[in-house]
Amino acid sequence: GSFFLPFSSCRRSGLGLTLPGSSIPLSCRVMKFAPFALAAILWLFASATFAHPLGTSYCRVKITDDEIQFTLTGDFATLAKITQLDTNSDQSVSREELTEAIPPIQRFIRENVVLWINSQSVELREVDDPLLAMPPGAGVAKEDWAQKLVSFTYHIPFLNYPELLVVDFERAFERLGNDHTILGKFTFAGRSEEAVFTRGEPGHFFNTGQRAPWTRQVVQYLKL
Repeated sequence: GSFFLPFSSCRRSGLGLTLPGSSIPLSCRVMKFAPFALAAILWLFASATFAHPLGTSYCRVKITDDEIQFTLTGDFATLAKITQLDTNSDQSVSREELTEAIPPIQRFIRENVVLWINSQSVELREVDDPLLAMPPGAGVAKEDWAQKLVSFTYHIPFLNYPELLVVDFERAFERLGNDHTILGKFTFAGRSEEAVFTRGEPGHFFNTGQRAPWTRQVVQYLKL
């Protein structure tokens, strides 16, 4: 029908119903505003598509020339399972309240998230400030907890390129619950590998397949 005709040709086509007092077919009027409606629908769809999924956290492992960057990201709703965030019960989390919650969250990570490098357990201690993304004085209302994310990035230096990395969240899932999911991504030397951690499959092995030459090992040693 005339819905698919250019608007300039609709008046001449005479196809379709017309509104009272107008010679323009109703189907052409629909078509005239269809792009705006389509744009609105696409915007809503994109918002739903890219929204942070409920009950999901993230794990990113990036291997550089001299360190491993181990980043754990979770929303406020997940962090609230680890420790109390809203200590004054005002249905919001202030920067000060989040500051008080950081130490117990980091302790939970150290005690329940396992990172093995070449069959050796690594202690997660050197971490970037997770509050950098939260402006001073800003608060997060409880209805927004499921969309507000906080990241903890740990830096693990090494002398030699690791051959095998193992990440295990088995103990962490005891607190996070059976329905929680952690989406993981490992990157090294231009390649990446994705992983999905669940209560049933809480661990993942990542094999780099490379060893550092002895010359690089000497240079890395001298940098320490």
